[in-house]
Parts: sequence; C-alpha cells; structure tokens
Amino acid sequence: MSLPEQLGRLRRVRRIGTGGFATVWLCHDDALDSEVAVKVLADNWAQDADVRERFLDEARLLRRASSPHLVQVHDVGVTPDGTPYFVMTYADGGSVADLLASGHRPTPAEVVDIVSQAAQGLAALHARDVVHRDIKPQNLLLASRPGGGRTVLVADLGVAKALTTDSGATLHVGTPAYGAPEQADPDVAVDPRADVYALGAVTRALVTGRPPRPAGPGTPLPPLAELVPGVPEAVDEVVRTAMQPRREHRWPDVTSYARALAAAVAGTTSPVPAPPAPPVRPTRGSGPLWRRPLPVVAAACALLAVAALAFALTRRGSDGDGSVNGYEVAAKRFLTALQERDCDTAGSMIDQPEGWDCTTPADGEFDYAGTADWVNPEAPTRVEDLGDGLFRVVFVDQGYVLVRQRDNTTMAVEGLVGGVEQDPDGKATPPPG
Repeated sequence: MSLPEQLGRLRRVRRIGTGGFATVWLCHDDALDSEVAVKVLADNWAQDADVRERFLDEARLLRRASSPHLVQVHDVGVTPDGTPYFVMTYADGGSVADLLASGHRPTPAEVVDIVSQAAQGLAALHARDVVHRDIKPQNLLLASRPGGGRTVLVADLGVAKALTTDSGATLHVGTPAYGAPEQADPDVAVDPRADVYALGAVTRALVTGRPPRPAGPGTPLPPLAELVPGVPEAVDEVVRTAMQPRREHRWPDVTSYARALAAAVAGTTSPVPAPPAPPVRPTRGSGPLWRRPLPVVAAACALLAVAALAFALTRRGSDGDGSVNGYEVAAKRFLTALQERDCDTAGSMIDQPEGWDCTTPADGEFDYAGTADWVNPEAPTRVEDLGDGLFRVVFVDQGYVLVRQRDNTTMAVEGLVGGVEQDPDGKATPPPG
C-alpha cells in the first residue's frame, strides 16, 4: 500500500516495513515536529470486512492494554481511497532482530533487560485477556530513551487473540521457530503460556544468535552450553522450562519466567566467546559473555561474510534426493575451487569480481583459500536447516559452509568457517596436527 505523500498533518518520509497484511511507513508529524509510524492495511485485504476488523482490533487492543512496553496507538483513520490505517510510536532503534543481524552480542545483562521489558508488555496484554501469539525478535522494537538506554516495545498484534471473544478472521498463528506447539492445532485454545514459550525462544535467539528449533516430542533442545560455551546450567534450565512442548510444564506466566531468568543470570558478569552459530559478518568481542570460571575455550572462526551471488546448480543429485545433496555439492565445489586456487570459480559463487585473488587476506587477517585449506572436503558431512532457505553444510571436526537456496534450481554460498585455535592475543592459527 502506497501512503499519500501528505496525510493530514502527517508527511510521508519512507517505508520501514512490509508484511503480508500491512505496510508500515515512517512519517513526520508537522504539527508536533515528531516522527511517527503509520501502519496501513495491504491493498489485497482492504476490501475484506473481517480482515479490516482484525486490523482495527490491533489498534484497539494496544489502546486498551496501555503499557510503556507496548507500542502506543495515537490515532486511526482511512486514506483517501478508503484503506484503514493507524498512527503509532516510531521505534528509532529498529527491532531486536536488527540488533542481532548487526552482529551485536547481547551481554547477559542485556538479555535479561530485553526479556524483562518484553515480559512487562506481554503481562499488560495478558491482564486484558489477550495473547500475542507471534512474539519474535522482529516484533520487539527498540526505542531510544531521552536520558540514555532503550525501551523495548511489544509490537504487531496482527494475530493476537482475545480470550473472551472469537474472530472469524484467523490470518495465521505465528512464526514456527518461535510459536508454541499448541498454536499449530486449531482445536486447542491458546492461553498466555503460548507467549511464555515464544519469549523463551527469543531468549535462545538472543543467547545463540540464531532462531531456535521447535522442540517437539522426542526432539529435546540442545543445551545452550553446547551452542555457546559457558552458559550456566541454571540459565539453560529456566529457558528450557519456558519452551516445554506441554504448556502445563512451562512457567505459569511471563513475569515468573522473566524473574527466574534474572535470578539464574545473576552473578554471570564476565564476558564469552561469540557463539559458533552461522553469523553473517565477523564479530570482534573483548572476551566471554556468559562464562563462569572454566578453561579457555579454543573456538575461533575464520569467518568470511560475503554478499551472495546465486550460481546455477541443480538441487537433485543422481540419487534423486533433493533435500541435502545439492547443498553438499555446492559446499564441496566451493572448497575444492579454493584449495586448487581456482579463484574465478570460487569468486563466481560469492559475488567477487573477475580476477579476484582468493589468497588475499579478508578483514586484514584471514584469506579464503587459506581458510579452505583447514577443511577436508572428503570429511563426513551433515546438513543443517537453519531456516529461511539457509543451510549449514558441516564438515565434521573441520568447519562449515553456509549455502542459501535461491529457488528450485539455484543456490549461493554465503560464508565459510574453518576450525582454528585462539591464541591469548586473539590471533587465529591453524589447529594443531
């Protein structure tokens, strides 16, 4: 939906977000000389009476459940062509998803602060018998405070459910990586414990830097310490309880969860190595974030964050299995090209110009070819689905290659990590032996 350049006293500045049901625009309020966000229902839903009502329900819910940790709605209206919109708080700090994508590693104190503030916003909704149902990093906004710091704002109640009413417009039931298992069952009435699960999933994302995998029956979540060395067992237990598949085994409410997390984190003040999740850019930290006293963990990565250029490659191998074969082929082809110093072939996979020298150090420390030398392409492999079309091809005890599916026939290499040891001065060296 394109907002008029001038909507009353609001002057359109730029589009800041688009979803399946609405677009959000940054606007300037000329009368108050301030910035606001304007959410406009998508054109393809504007004539659907049920969807229009659900859209306006979001504004009403936010007004009723007033909290400093909920996005505030200032006005509602319709555009000249009759499309509904509402004016709300503009969060100048982006979202928690933006924070993680920037490469920032939240400290334990930051994790507790974000979760605690989000819990306060959710508690205000729950007090009004409303379940959000779609809590995820993208829906936790960050606004700067005048005196410093930031406020976490719960946003996007597009799929929120009022427990005391029923709506004929069931648009969707959340995001799989963060949604509670019961949300997938249309016969089960959700309650606030669905948001407890989602907040636990957000906590895992804050700690590990990647979306969690749903923990269904028989598929327990891996301990946080396996993903981020040094995370205390008490923290893992608190988060694991929040994400129990059976809701009766979870924390009873978001406030209880936030308090338990704060208590578990208390005392973990020293910094931890960056999690070995698949980051998209190098992160240089000053030390461990979560570690209690324990031996130094030698787990640095030669991380090459690159802009991907899709190269033609069939997903389906000779065995007819299109689920993983293509990703392994792509990763092995990339590694082999680097090890043979075929920079043109390797460069074509990662958007490097013709004549690119793959032996030139990246970021002043690592070079692609040198990093590839640490990985044996013939080592045993496993392919991990990281979501959103991104797969990690792990060469066991060697390293991994990130491969993204572009469409049914093309893929792109997005990163390479080789196993390295970390010297006390922070420089990376090949592993011994």
